[in-house]
Amino acid sequence: MARLESDLKKGYYPTSTLTVKKIFDKFLIFNTEKKTIALDSCAGEGDVIEYISNNYNCKSYAVELDIVRAQKAMTKNIYKVLNQDAIFEIKKSNWFAGLNFLNPPYGINSMKKRLELAFLQSWGTATIKNGVLILVINPSSFDEEFVRVIHRQGYKLIASVYDDTNDDYKNYKQFFLILQRIGSSYRDPLSKLMSAYNDKRNINDIKDDEINKINVATGVEPNTFIEIEIPRWKMKRILEKSTLYDDFIKDINSQTFLKEAIEHPNEGQAALLIASGIIEDIIEVNIDGQLEKIITKGTVYKYQKTSDVCNNDGKIDKVKEVDAYKTEIYALSLTKGDYIKCT
Repeated sequence: MARLESDLKKGYYPTSTLTVKKIFDKFLIFNTEKKTIALDSCAGEGDVIEYISNNYNCKSYAVELDIVRAQKAMTKNIYKVLNQDAIFEIKKSNWFAGLNFLNPPYGINSMKKRLELAFLQSWGTATIKNGVLILVINPSSFDEEFVRVIHRQGYKLIASVYDDTNDDYKNYKQFFLILQRIGSSYRDPLSKLMSAYNDKRNINDIKDDEINKINVATGVEPNTFIEIEIPRWKMKRILEKSTLYDDFIKDINSQTFLKEAIEHPNEGQAALLIASGIIEDIIEVNIDGQLEKIITKGTVYKYQKTSDVCNNDGKIDKVKEVDAYKTEIYALSLTKGDYIKCT
């Protein structure tokens, strides 16, 4: 597959679910009592990872860079979908996925690095011990540099197959590696891994009695699987499901609005007004020692408070009322996705 063509399609070459079914049914055994944690870090519209969820008792996690495709994926039976650059803008755990499905894009990233290598280096580490990596490969990418990444990550080659009824095989000679992660210190012989291209077999010709199926580890819930910065469109969806807007309207309607002339606000009053909602841009603030990007809306109102007044002898001889201002700021953290109310 030409890298230029891949760039034009934004790396979007969805895998046939019919081929996925053939591979899974031929080689893999899933736990029927406990859900397996499944991962697709280049998920497109989510068709493959949803198919895996629905048919193999999996709880699925997905990543997709393209906004439109990620939005479509979010409508499907996928537990969590992230919409950011899978290499640079995602924080994730390692050693968590029982089933890791990786159909990487092909191209050159901003660091002048092959995309398929960057994906394998970053996401191959997500597979748990005894978990399975299904790696979709284009022949032009299968070289010693690529194989050495698989080698260092502790994978054992189970099989190398292609599906001659699949259009991606007909057009690009695409094939699949079925790999099981044995452990961080395990090293499958490089010669064995390098032979995977020449030794690949047509999955439609493989008989069931030729295969020793492998049990897929169930995996564990990842401690970390988040966007470094949550996309604005996703924030809007979160906001639509929350009571934050209603709470804000209720709060602002509880205030008393008086139409009266006021003096031009001083520096402190102006700061309160700005902080309470005039700012439309994203701002950065220090919250509990960590710099976070937030958007804010809020209310500000004036109230009276008492102040002691001293005479010439320094003794308090009367009390006067002075104007004071109170603001309630609602902030939405784009860093963590938390709602914050500051009063």
